[in-house]
Amino acid sequence: MNAVQVSDLRVTRGGREVLHGLEVSFAAGRVTGLFGPSGSGKSTLIRAITRLNDPTAGEVIFEGQDLLKASPQS
Repeated sequence: MNAVQVSDLRVTRGGREVLHGLEVSFAAGRVTGLFGPSGSGKSTLIRAITRLNDPTAGEVIFEGQDLLKASPQS
């Protein structure tokens, strides 16, 4: 079972699309690491999931709710 499901996530920064159609899932009860070279979008992904940066498109599903459609306070 996935704890978080990210679908078609897109993030634009400075007029440039940094994440383009990202698809990833994180399993419940597992520790997951992200690794890659500088500039590959690791921090942008985390900031988009946590809504520190607002994605331009996509879904982040957690416990059946799309976090990108919920208010940031909930």
